Amino acid sequence: MSVQAHLSGRGDGLVEVAPLISRCGGRFADLVAEDADTALVAMLRAAETIGRPLGQPAFLDRLAALAGRDPATRSAAASRGWRNLRAERGPL
Repeated sequence: MSVQAHLSGRGDGLVEVAPLISRCGGRFADLVAEDADTALVAMLRAAETIGRPLGQPAFLDRLAALAGRDPATRSAAASRGWRNLRAERGPL
């Protein structure tokens, strides 16, 4: 499990822990021990189903530059939704 690997500070063959450990200053346990901001969690949960990234404009601009397209726009297939795709193609 990723959390266990990060808490132990050792990769487990599925996850390499060094990148995240270095980003949180070696204090991964402190990161996961903090109480979650309930308003932020609610905002993230509400955005789970939109199929687009959530973030500040500068973050979304960087994603657009890296991806070569606007992450806020959706493809025609995504706009129709998975339900319509399943109806068209059958079970996935």
